[in-house]
Amino acid sequence: MERLTDIAALTARFQLLDDQYSSDLQRLEMISEAGSLLGYFRSGSCAFCGAEVEHQHYNENLLEGTTAFHDSVLAEQAKTTSLQTDLRATLDDLTTEHRTLSERIEARQRAIDAARLQLTNFDSAMTPDRDGLSELLSKRTEVDRLLGLYDQIESLEALRRQLAADQAQETATAAEGMQLVTVGAFSAAIAERLSAWGVPDAADTRYDKGAQDIISGDQLRASHGKGVRAVLHAAFTLALAQYCYDRDLPHPGFVVLDSPLVTYRPPEEGGDADGTLPRSVIDQFYEDIQNGVDGQVIVLENIEPPNGLGPNSVSISFTKNRSKGRYGLFPPLSERRGPADLR
Repeated sequence: MERLTDIAALTARFQLLDDQYSSDLQRLEMISEAGSLLGYFRSGSCAFCGAEVEHQHYNENLLEGTTAFHDSVLAEQAKTTSLQTDLRATLDDLTTEHRTLSERIEARQRAIDAARLQLTNFDSAMTPDRDGLSELLSKRTEVDRLLGLYDQIESLEALRRQLAADQAQETATAAEGMQLVTVGAFSAAIAERLSAWGVPDAADTRYDKGAQDIISGDQLRASHGKGVRAVLHAAFTLALAQYCYDRDLPHPGFVVLDSPLVTYRPPEEGGDADGTLPRSVIDQFYEDIQNGVDGQVIVLENIEPPNGLGPNSVSISFTKNRSKGRYGLFPPLSERRGPADLR
């Protein structure tokens, strides 16, 4: 394409030059004809100044024949004709080259158009395969994701089995260290607490060293409702403390129960939300921990004791009000100055 542009530019310029040569030849032809008619080319007195031949120094050797002016016109015509001939030969060469290049470009353009048409046909033919490939790639991604999930599940299952085996081994080790006499005495301490609170099936409640949990009503503690679970947990904690007190075994000397009865909401007719505990459990619970348990018992609850507390017990209400009563178990952050403020 660049060569075609160059040829076009050269052809335009050479055509102008050819026109100029033609114009020059026409002008020389006119001069030649005018000179012949006016006698400018004959020897003798000068047609321009009237000088005789003997006084025309540049024409001393040409006493006869044409003048030098005529020779100049002829020479210029010959020169211009020669240049125009060469120029037209060059123009012919450029025209031939232009035609050859144009034909070659047109052939290549037709080949390109045919190739594009073939590519379009191929693309149309491949469209269903491309859609199917996209669907397969999408399915492959989904399968890879599911395989990753299966691997993750398998790893978690293996970890769970390992943890279960370790826990079972720890449970077995702990259970082997407990004698049946100790388990029986501890079970009796738990039953004593539950009997004092009026919990049904208290006599059948025991501690299972294999499961490391309380069994009440032929069910593990975890199988009961949240109200019964909380009461059984409190019985376990207090029974363990009293068991240590009675046998001079190491113990901190105090027990902290966090909301042992808040989840226990008996209806008006009596009975727990689980349908197993009577309403009197709350009253007997507070009576028992004040009179039947040694050591200090701290109960954090959201409800007041129904019948109040005895003279040896202290009831503190957390008001969350800086100007009334005690703000909370700990002073507000803005009022703390040191460890003594936490007492």
